[in-house]
Amino acid sequence: MGYRSSVAMMITGDEAIIASIVAKMKLTMPEIFATDYWAEAFPFGDDYIKFAVHDVKWYDGYEDVDKLDKWYKEIEEMYNEASSTDDPMSNLCGKFVRIGEDVGDIEEEYFGNDYIDSPYVSRTIEWYN
Repeated sequence: MGYRSSVAMMITGDEAIIASIVAKMKLTMPEIFATDYWAEAFPFGDDYIKFAVHDVKWYDGYEDVDKLDKWYKEIEEMYNEASSTDDPMSNLCGKFVRIGEDVGDIEEEYFGNDYIDSPYVSRTIEWYN
């Protein structure tokens, strides 16, 4: 069992940059795409990469989690190192959201400016039937 989380990430940017990020990801992390569970968690588009999993053990020290965290941080670093607004890396945007089982266990990180269609946390009241 253990403690479970829901996790979502979104990366947006110019088509050529996203295509190169996806290509590098598939080359450097083939094991992520070797299982249906992880591969289905990554829908790609021309200018975006989405990632979403639910009911997952998301701990530092788990190999897949560490690789995905490193991948996200590398893209954030590409954005941070953009030399000017003319640099295509300056158009990169990213958001990471993790919700744990405990009510207050919410983690959000982001970079860039464009958050259209990005993950967000919403709290609602539901009725048990």
